[in-house]
Amino acid sequence: MRFISLPIVLALLLQTATAAPAFDHAGISSRDLAEYYAGKRNEPAALGEYAKALAANPDDPLTYQSRGFYLLSLKRTEPALADFSKQISLTPREPAGYLNRGMLLGSMGREDDSTTDFATACALGSPDGCAWGKKPAER
Repeated sequence: MRFISLPIVLALLLQTATAAPAFDHAGISSRDLAEYYAGKRNEPAALGEYAKALAANPDDPLTYQSRGFYLLSLKRTEPALADFSKQISLTPREPAGYLNRGMLLGSMGREDDSTTDFATACALGSPDGCAWGKKPAER
């Protein structure tokens, strides 16, 4: 039976560990990187990439939406609310922002504000907004 010496095993392990390709960021948007880091639960990197994405394109409603959901996952409701409100200000004729903010407002106990956002989403053509916009007694 042959045995491999410990120094050889360590050298092979070290070679294998360093031979792995590095994560290549080239061609990946900051928002996509932020979502990647968010999925890896790397909060500083995710928030940093969201900041870069918004610095490069401060009028991108999808970045505000994405960061809003990420902040919500961190239980940071006020900053998430601000991001969903910014999403609405950038796309006032789209129901998604109203649905997002309405769900958050409802979870914060702000039922009247939530119902208003859902009603707006309904008026913009969202079936979900119509269903969720009813007061609890009407559902």
